[in-house]
Amino acid sequence: MSGPFLVKRSFHFYAAHRNEDLPTQRCFNIHGHTYFVDCTVESYQLEDRSYSVLFSDIERRVQAILDDFEHSMLINRNDPYFPALESLGTKLCVFDVTPSAENVCRIIFERIRDTTGLNVVQLDLRETTTSVVSYRG
Repeated sequence: MSGPFLVKRSFHFYAAHRNEDLPTQRCFNIHGHTYFVDCTVESYQLEDRSYSVLFSDIERRVQAILDDFEHSMLINRNDPYFPALESLGTKLCVFDVTPSAENVCRIIFERIRDTTGLNVVQLDLRETTTSVVSYRG
């Protein structure tokens, strides 16, 4: 065995959110983003094959997680907007915390780590072209 190798696969999804903790900021309002996600997996090259982990394996497993976020409203279950949006049948991705970039990044990281079998070591979430949050477990 050699390595470790850090293998990164990039993704994106579209979602709306608001930060109810920032009543004097523009992010208090519902707004949307194209979120860009870079998922970094640590892996080892085995002597009997030429790769450590297939990009297609990362894609398949991570995309299944991100499909829950795609074209949804990321929302804290304690947000006063939650009952109205839920009653309207809006696709919601519900959190127990405010859906800030930091919390969304951590939650995606944890879901990938806990459900895919991938050894994810870092997740980068880009909310705008100039704003990136990174989380390492």
